[in-house]
Amino acid sequence: MLRSLPQTFRFTSHISYAVNMLLIISLVYLEILSLMEALAGLSTVIMSNYYDLPFNDILDWRKFSVILKETDVYRLKDILKSISPKHFMILNQNLVKIQKHFNWNTPPVRLDAFHMVMYELWLRRHLIRY
Repeated sequence: MLRSLPQTFRFTSHISYAVNMLLIISLVYLEILSLMEALAGLSTVIMSNYYDLPFNDILDWRKFSVILKETDVYRLKDILKSISPKHFMILNQNLVKIQKHFNWNTPPVRLDAFHMVMYELWLRRHLIRY
């Protein structure tokens, strides 16, 4: 996945792997790619005010990532220092548990990303007007 991105974006991804934490601010297309990379094993800090995370109706994102408002950027260092190493370990353990839900398989495997999308659509079926 990294090879398909321009050189400038690959550099930021390498930095995030070096520190084992990925900071995502205001999710847009490239940050969504970074989010999917982060779910491969990095502690993820998401800073966004109004963004629906993938499978938000199904997964509790606060159990495997740190979610902050964009206005907290000035207090980021203090916030991250206040989180205990034990809590980060729990976040990483939960992250390992949910990784299978973000993998695309051919053919689809039980509880992979395909099934998560289908389940999300099924949950919203009453909102669709025919």
